[in-house]
Amino acid sequence: MVSPSAVTSRLLLIAATVYYLQRITTYLYFAPTVLSWTTATRPVPLPQVALWLDLDLARMILDLTVIAVLAAAALRRHASARFACPTVAAEGPGRR
Repeated sequence: MVSPSAVTSRLLLIAATVYYLQRITTYLYFAPTVLSWTTATRPVPLPQVALWLDLDLARMILDLTVIAVLAAAALRRHASARFACPTVAAEGPGRR
């Protein structure tokens, strides 16, 4: 059986990898494509714009998935840390 912390670590690793791969695609494809459109002297073909929009929508869905995985891993780690640490009673005035 795999421990919960190992599962959380794997989730974090997968989410971080996907996040950085998305950043690379942004810098290598999405940003240059749009910037080339702003400097173009002729109109941009509509099929190219449609492809870019479809890929951008897929990228946004993947972003939401990464956010959900990171949030789940963070909540899971927080919950396991909260239950693993013993609590110490607060010492008030006169309680020693």
